[in-house]
Amino acid sequence: MFERLAASLPDRRIVLVDLRGHGQSTRPLDSASYSWDLLADDVLTVLDELRVDRAVIGGTSLGADVTLAFGAKSRERRAGLYVAMPVLAESDDFARSLFRPIASVFELAAWALTPLTSALGGIPVPRRPPELALVRDILSVEPKAAAALVSGLLDCDAPDEKDLAGFDAPVLVIGHRADRLHALADAQPVVDAVETSALVQVRSFLYYRFRPRKLAAVVDDFLDDHNL
Repeated sequence: MFERLAASLPDRRIVLVDLRGHGQSTRPLDSASYSWDLLADDVLTVLDELRVDRAVIGGTSLGADVTLAFGAKSRERRAGLYVAMPVLAESDDFARSLFRPIASVFELAAWALTPLTSALGGIPVPRRPPELALVRDILSVEPKAAAALVSGLLDCDAPDEKDLAGFDAPVLVIGHRADRLHALADAQPVVDAVETSALVQVRSFLYYRFRPRKLAAVVDDFLDDHNL
């Protein structure tokens, strides 16, 4: 999705980050290696490595929560935030009921799942559409690393929009209805907490995935409006 977004914004410098436990980044096997603060630190490390003083930080779902954690922790480094489908207080109970059992299965059945997921990871898929690679990556996840990631994040407090009180950078928030994991009620408090924010509502979490140019237009207009 973000590769498509970046391709639709050729005049912007966009850096796509694989957080720890994701993509081609390292995948620690202990849950203590995962927290919202540590994931936010990963983003900060990338900025330092690229010698970027300030940037617009953004993400979807888990990435949205990392964005909020970064915004609250490293205010001097953010020029703005892009927060799509955050998972906060309204969605917390459902998220825990969904992901805690998944983490347990990964942990208890790692011995049986690891050979299978390793084999699936070696299956070649075409680059387009990227959803094929997405499915392969999900099915080929290293079970113990996935269990550690989920457990680590569930064991620490999720970001709180109240931590953005007094936030003086612009924030673009994306939300949609009829999704218990990404409740619209979690998007609105972020907007309420930041005076220079805007909420864009879409039909579902799939809307922009298959309409990257529409998302690019929204992001581009937001950046232009705030001279970013």
